[in-house]
Amino acid sequence: MKKRVILYGIAVVLVGVVAADLISGGKLIRLPRTEDSIAEEFLQINAKLQKAGTARVAFEAQLGGAYWKGTSTVRFGNEDDARWDTTYQNATAGTKNLVGLRRVHTGFRKDFYTSPDVKPKDGRTWFTPEKANLGTDATSPQSNLADITTWLPFIAGANKYHAGQAKTDALDNLKDAPDEYRFYCNKDTASCPPFWDTPLDNVFNTAPIGTIYDIWLDEDGRLRRMEVTTSLDYQNGDGSRDLGRLPAPLSAKLTFEVSDFGAKLDAQAPAASDLTTTYVN
Repeated sequence: MKKRVILYGIAVVLVGVVAADLISGGKLIRLPRTEDSIAEEFLQINAKLQKAGTARVAFEAQLGGAYWKGTSTVRFGNEDDARWDTTYQNATAGTKNLVGLRRVHTGFRKDFYTSPDVKPKDGRTWFTPEKANLGTDATSPQSNLADITTWLPFIAGANKYHAGQAKTDALDNLKDAPDEYRFYCNKDTASCPPFWDTPLDNVFNTAPIGTIYDIWLDEDGRLRRMEVTTSLDYQNGDGSRDLGRLPAPLSAKLTFEVSDFGAKLDAQAPAASDLTTTYVN
């Protein structure tokens, strides 16, 4: 948590408190920050999310003509520890748009779905991706494109120089999120996409124009909003485009709004008796 010096009418010695801001005349005055503190705030984004444990994430994602929108309760962590319970207002699944689709993610590629638009013949209410036609790797919620945990690792891969360079005043102000960053994630920065460790890797292997992250942090350095803009493509080993695999690059735009840190989450796999044994088309 960001520490501040509080001015009292009498002198008080505050041991170990770093003067980051001042309160003067009832107003908060943000003091100039060092390059090191700016870079460190960026590099701590993931660590602070994991410290918070959970949060609610409202998301909107578009990839070509595919579109996903909804709300997740997410537990942050690595690919084995992350959990989420997502309800989609709209979910592209191949040629279909499913309204009210719910997805519970309990581990790496361990997912369970239920939807009023999908009715298994055996009367059971839940199904796994293997038991349903959810579309191709680029047109399915299973791609994880619309899941915030897909994009966070690339922030953690930034080095100190690029983290410091990301600080900007060019973004629109967001209430209760005073610190703004624009991070250009490209071949000159470490650990930038691809690869995603999701089914997106089956379709795309390059982001030809690079990926841009617009990031807003609250006063405690916690992520409150993130916008991701990128263009995805597939190239051969010699750098030429694989037209047979992908006729043209696809642009992607994603927005994540983060709130309610510490929200309750109980992401458990459905009972086996609730899982369909039949294939759902």
